[in-house]
Amino acid sequence: MVFVPGLSRLVEEIHKYGSLAFVELTHPGLFGKELPVIAPSVVDIRPDSTKPHSLTSEEIEEVALKFAKAALIAKSAGFDGVEIEAAHGLLVNQFLSPIANKRTDEYGGALENRTRFAKLLIDKIKEFCGQDYPVTARVGVVDYVDGGIKPESQLMHFELTK
Repeated sequence: MVFVPGLSRLVEEIHKYGSLAFVELTHPGLFGKELPVIAPSVVDIRPDSTKPHSLTSEEIEEVALKFAKAALIAKSAGFDGVEIEAAHGLLVNQFLSPIANKRTDEYGGALENRTRFAKLLIDKIKEFCGQDYPVTARVGVVDYVDGGIKPESQLMHFELTK
């Protein structure tokens, strides 16, 4: 946590101007550069044809734990909250999208199941940082390709909180 003092100074500067400071938490998922590339499902949508590793339920829990630990670091540095990046084709968005999420377990299929990963992240962050710690999400509601998320998919109206 050697970088917390620098982040704390950044937060102090932001607060001087009366603004809140949030940090975005993200994971590239199947578009990552490090191998093995992870994703909700094995899909062939990378430009280089690399097939991702489909996360197991245990690995999904590990990723959620890493998000929660990152949020706790942000909180300890003084950030007023965190934002989960659930857009732009990144990991959380991949779970939401029927293009990248071909799972048949509790994390795939129906919209309620595809949102389960995002809900897990929120729950873990709240567990680590407290129920009153603000968590927002930047959500991609259109994939712009056939078979993907469309505005009429009800994702825009789906509640990610309990």
